[in-house]
Amino acid sequence: MRWARFWSLSNLDDLSAQNLKEETKKREWLASDLAKVVVFDYGKEDKDPIENVRFYSKSHPNKPIQIIKKKVSKLLPETFKEQQIRVYCKRTDETTLEAAKSAFKE
Repeated sequence: MRWARFWSLSNLDDLSAQNLKEETKKREWLASDLAKVVVFDYGKEDKDPIENVRFYSKSHPNKPIQIIKKKVSKLLPETFKEQQIRVYCKRTDETTLEAAKSAFKE
């Protein structure tokens, strides 16, 4: 497989696996290759996993506390879920590769 393209869907509507299958049927070149919707999250879908974590202080080791978002580092992500479409081309001829590339430009 010579060409792979990763397409982030964070700014688009959610794309289900069924929708992807329907779209691949429309494009003959893609039907024989591999197209996958991949979802990355922190195990809580689009929710912040830190909201369910309790912390302890040295002064009160037996009292769990929840940290307010304002007190958490600004380096933490704002979004907790990302989707990508991945296309892997089995055929490496230029026609197929160009068709795959142009599909992402549509």
